[in-house]
Amino acid sequence: MKRIVFVLILITGYNVCIGQEQLLNSQLGTFQLRFRALMSERGFSWYHSTEIGLHTLQSAMTDYYYGLPDSTGALLFYHHNRDTLYSWLINKKGILASDRIAISADSLLRLEIGLKLALNADAPEQSNRGADVANTSNSIKRLTDYRREASEALFPKELSKAMASIRFLIIVPELNISSFPLYYLQPTGGTQSLLDFCSISIAHSLDEFLNRTVFYTRSMYNYSVERFYSDARNYRTLTYTPSASLVVGNPDFGKCSDRYKQLIGAEQEAQLVAQRFNTTALIGKEATKQNVLKKLSKSEFVYLATHAHSDTKDPLNNSHIVFAGTEKDCGYWTAKEIQYDTLPYEAIVVLSACQTALGKVLEAGIIGLSRAFIKARAGNVIMSLWSVDDKATKELMNHFTEELFLPSHFFPAENLRKAMLKYREENPSPNDWASFLNMGTPYPPAIKYHMQVEK
Repeated sequence: MKRIVFVLILITGYNVCIGQEQLLNSQLGTFQLRFRALMSERGFSWYHSTEIGLHTLQSAMTDYYYGLPDSTGALLFYHHNRDTLYSWLINKKGILASDRIAISADSLLRLEIGLKLALNADAPEQSNRGADVANTSNSIKRLTDYRREASEALFPKELSKAMASIRFLIIVPELNISSFPLYYLQPTGGTQSLLDFCSISIAHSLDEFLNRTVFYTRSMYNYSVERFYSDARNYRTLTYTPSASLVVGNPDFGKCSDRYKQLIGAEQEAQLVAQRFNTTALIGKEATKQNVLKKLSKSEFVYLATHAHSDTKDPLNNSHIVFAGTEKDCGYWTAKEIQYDTLPYEAIVVLSACQTALGKVLEAGIIGLSRAFIKARAGNVIMSLWSVDDKATKELMNHFTEELFLPSHFFPAENLRKAMLKYREENPSPNDWASFLNMGTPYPPAIKYHMQVEK
């Protein structure tokens, strides 16, 4: 009898695992179709999504997280269907944890907006780098309540149990999930924020993550994965040496100055960054769209400290970065224009401006400025979640560009996390330190990278 019971338990457990995998594979397939629709809306109707299942992701993570303990690195995939948010935490061994909660897409959006208003993000009295979002709420819940609700929604019970050991996390979001201040949330149910123990990056897509993994671990050096990691460890750290750097700060907004205030902090920030990267910043009247485009295709490090605006209705034509104005226009560089421009394949782009993570929410994620740079071939994009304060952004980005020159795993996402930790010690306000995320695929975390600039 005991043997029969034991066999039944094994069979039941096996069927549960098979059922989980089938459900996940079905949702991955649906996501790929949704992402194809997102790309079609961006104007890439030819885009073809690869068929991806659990085993494909396991194989990619075996390469990407090679040499790390199984529980250290993972991929977090979200899927929303019929007012239910599914979350899947996947590592090299398979499904580490999964959960689901009942929440509508509208409720997710209200939760994001409520949390940001409670954080006092986009307060109109700030000297910030983008358009303001008016506070229309007559009764805002306490910040602690919003933080708890958002944490429980995005890191429900089963995920919460598994998150404590995760140090590096690729997040594949749907809907508006990438617009939440994720580093501010408390995924393990305690007092620790995600910032305290885990470095994260928002994946542009599943396909992009798979392609970048192959490029980083095989194609870039024409190696096998094993030889790449073996040789890389002999050097201890690898360098990211941009062939050229493009730095822009505080353009002269000319006739549009009534709409956009000059940003003294952005100018000081750009000058410091340019000094670190051994280049000359485009400041004031020199910071024109034409001058930027002249340098763009050869610049493996792009740093833009200026105004930006994200539009939720027509994100391709109305979302833009602002450069020096002319007699004819305000120097807008739209998301539609950006996505058809060309950057070097491994370019790092820092959007030290407002709302660059925002845009139009679709099932597969957001159409906006950040994804436009990924489509222009950037490897990683630092993006903002709200209208960031000029002075606070200057101080945070000073730490970030300093961290880039120090050896770090998961480069450059971990460098951003370390900068946020430093700045939080100086300024505990999450409205200032929690305002940025990395989008893209950081370098594999088993190897340390650091920035190096040729003199």
